[in-house]
Amino acid sequence: MSEKKKRVLIVEDDDMIVFMLQMCYEHLGCEVVGNVDTGEAAIDFVKQYSVDFISMDIMLNSAMNGVEAAESIRLNKYLLPIIFVSANNDHEPRTKAIVNSAFLRKPIDLNDLGTAVLSFNIS
Repeated sequence: MSEKKKRVLIVEDDDMIVFMLQMCYEHLGCEVVGNVDTGEAAIDFVKQYSVDFISMDIMLNSAMNGVEAAESIRLNKYLLPIIFVSANNDHEPRTKAIVNSAFLRKPIDLNDLGTAVLSFNIS
């Protein structure tokens, strides 16, 4: 019997990075169920669709950055695991305060991404 694929939402505003992340997650056996480019859209998505975890860019081209979106998702009682991805470490301390999350620096290493996905123990 095959294992259920982990369903991931990608929150990223750079189309090339979305494509790269999608390829990486699919290589790891995950199912990409959607991608959005704003924090507000991420909040709406998790309210409407079944997601096992979120891949969240921090700097988004919207009023709300990825950390703020994650905090809002937590306030709405969604404890979904979140993998933060960022090109710099400036926001890493703030992400550590968000329960059930991991921080990876761009460019993403596939082994680190796989370790982060496995660390959530999603069933």
